[in-house]
Amino acid sequence: MYAEKPRLIFKADIERKRYFRRFMWMLLALVAAVGAVITIEYMRGTPELADAGTFVHTALDVGIWVGLALALLLLIHMLRHFITWLRVRSESLRFFDKGFVWTRQKQQHKYSWMQLRSFRRGARTLKLFGRPILTTGAQTLTMRDGQVFRVRGRHGNVDRFAVAVAPYVAEATGTAMGRTLRAGKNVRIHPQVLVKPNGVVIGKKRIPWTHLDVQLRNGKLALRHVDNSGKFKTVKALSTRSIINLDGFMDVAESTIRNYQPERFDIHTQEVD
Repeated sequence: MYAEKPRLIFKADIERKRYFRRFMWMLLALVAAVGAVITIEYMRGTPELADAGTFVHTALDVGIWVGLALALLLLIHMLRHFITWLRVRSESLRFFDKGFVWTRQKQQHKYSWMQLRSFRRGARTLKLFGRPILTTGAQTLTMRDGQVFRVRGRHGNVDRFAVAVAPYVAEATGTAMGRTLRAGKNVRIHPQVLVKPNGVVIGKKRIPWTHLDVQLRNGKLALRHVDNSGKFKTVKALSTRSIINLDGFMDVAESTIRNYQPERFDIHTQEVD
């Protein structure tokens, strides 16, 4: 019987020389824009246009300002591509349902998802009309052997990447987290949040699993206390970018809360005599 072929879920290719080509195209465009500004300025001082009407001189002034604005924009992009060319290395990323292969220059790194130690959703994307236009930070994978891999904006849509790998990250980190808790040990997911076998400690406040609720909304993780009357009170709301192994924690928390609070989810338990 043949083993199931790994399914590709995300890929990216970075060619270092591509950024140098963009730098050169931007340089040529910048020279053209500056040349156009100089030409318009020269034309404005020629005898033929010295006595031209106000409309003509206004149009020339607008042309100069547009040319200068375009030149500034091209200069910014040109420098950005040049700096990127100096900093980046050629890379090839292939993420599968079984693991991933990350090739840097000629060095290849291959890992299964169970070799993942932690995952942090540290990227932030600025969008315009739903389309990403600027990405800061990175989605960071830390492996058990200490290797660190960061998926940044230059690799593609970082939000789409996080969604694609979420089930596999949740399984790997959630399994490890659950094993640690069953062994009676604690897991820290945030400087202010400690997950314990019997609940969660937020700062100095301890919430047992019987009174805990978790909610993800608008890039925030809300840790809430549920009282005996079923009322919810948010104890702490944290940015998802600041949490280590968010997917694994949600996997563990949701299943554990359902076990400790079956009445909330209309789960009927049967007592054994």
